[in-house]
Amino acid sequence: SGRQHAGSATHAAHGGPRAMDQGQKREGGVIAMNVTAKTVEPGLGRAFPMWAVLGLAISAALYLLGIVVQVFLAGAALFGEFSALEDHVNAGRGLGTLTIFMVLFAVAGNLPKSLWIMTFALFMLFGVQFPLAMADDQPYFSALHAVNALVMFALTHEVISRARGLRRG
Repeated sequence: SGRQHAGSATHAAHGGPRAMDQGQKREGGVIAMNVTAKTVEPGLGRAFPMWAVLGLAISAALYLLGIVVQVFLAGAALFGEFSALEDHVNAGRGLGTLTIFMVLFAVAGNLPKSLWIMTFALFMLFGVQFPLAMADDQPYFSALHAVNALVMFALTHEVISRARGLRRG
């Protein structure tokens, strides 16, 4: 079967009946094929609005930076600078706006469904942060606040990576 496929490709390359498949063009009697080495999700073969891709990438990058700042502030509070805890709480409240922007850019720009799901997941994970932090009487449950931050960091990094891929594709 593989040999048949190779023969078919050779036949097509020399102008056989299947020579003009989609993504091919004739150059000087030889068929040139537009082949990429990428594996893409369904729907990635189309163009996406640059405003949506850039908006998502920028808001996700700011969110990622915000998570790093939050970890720093929590660490400062943990190691004795107790006033940093108030800064941690206030900065955390502001970060939620970025999750809303990420969802809006993904949906309004009609970006791939995987980005819709990931940005909505970030929105939901952000919403869980407050109940996790407020469970003072259950320290192991509250400790999930830090674990959730790690999950958000990893997921945000993936969103940025995929948005950058859309700019290249």
